[in-house]
Amino acid sequence: MCLAACGNHTEPARPTPELVVPRDAPEPNPTDAECDGLIDHAIDLQTPGDAGVGSDDRTKLRGEVHARVLARCRAMPRAVYRCALAATTLDAFTSCDPN
Repeated sequence: MCLAACGNHTEPARPTPELVVPRDAPEPNPTDAECDGLIDHAIDLQTPGDAGVGSDDRTKLRGEVHARVLARCRAMPRAVYRCALAATTLDAFTSCDPN
């Protein structure tokens, strides 16, 4: 009987555990960067073709909107976020959030 020095004995390969996310797990809320993109999209819908809004005014508007809606955006369900981001009109955008 050979216990220690009898050739190359390795442990049997063990499968790597996979990260399993339950199907009913909620999707993460939008990130700050995603909310910034949504804010830009909302401004684009409100001011098509910039409608005379210069870059300085747009930057100021973006800052004001950002300060008002970032917390609400971060708490927004992912489905509402996706709907708003896909909206092509302001009416469609606002109809995404029933609140």
